[in-house]
Amino acid sequence: MGESGSKEVLISQLRAEILELKQNEREYFDLSAQLKKLEQRYAVLQEDKVQFITFLYLFFPRQEEKPILRPETLLTSTQLPILEPMLTL
Repeated sequence: MGESGSKEVLISQLRAEILELKQNEREYFDLSAQLKKLEQRYAVLQEDKVQFITFLYLFFPRQEEKPILRPETLLTSTQLPILEPMLTL
């Protein structure tokens, strides 16, 4: 009876461990999906920042400069290397 009881305890512990591992796995996948959404949002915000800085650079130049482009010709960060130090978040 003693050996049977210890097997039941071991089985119970292993089942509890399985449930815990399954819960951890669900939490991992939830966090992974959340991270992916945040990374996508970061990329969108980064591009928005590039567009905003481009707008400021093009339409509100320093006093000694003149605007060089119209609103419909906004550039990306790869086209404005002079702004690169300002583009990092």
